[in-house]
Amino acid sequence: ICSYLRGMEAFLMDLCSDRKMAERITGAIADFVLEFNRQELAAMKGQAVYYGTWDDVAGQEGLLFSPALFKRYFLPAYRKLIDNVHAHGLFFGWH
Repeated sequence: ICSYLRGMEAFLMDLCSDRKMAERITGAIADFVLEFNRQELAAMKGQAVYYGTWDDVAGQEGLLFSPALFKRYFLPAYRKLIDNVHAHGLFFGWH
């Protein structure tokens, strides 16, 4: 979602060179996605066994950004999302 807001090239540059912008974008998107996830899982009421995400963090040749950038900007939100998915008894998968 972040790359749709800024464009892929601009967002990847933000991750490397504009920490404030990257934190603002990733933080706002994480807040939105986590709230959406909470509401979606509550509405499912046990009708699913799998929950997946479509985020692109890698391509055919490897990660789109360094593991350090992933850990800084994305991993905390993914941990919360995955914990919430597991709390509802679902398997989590990455596309």
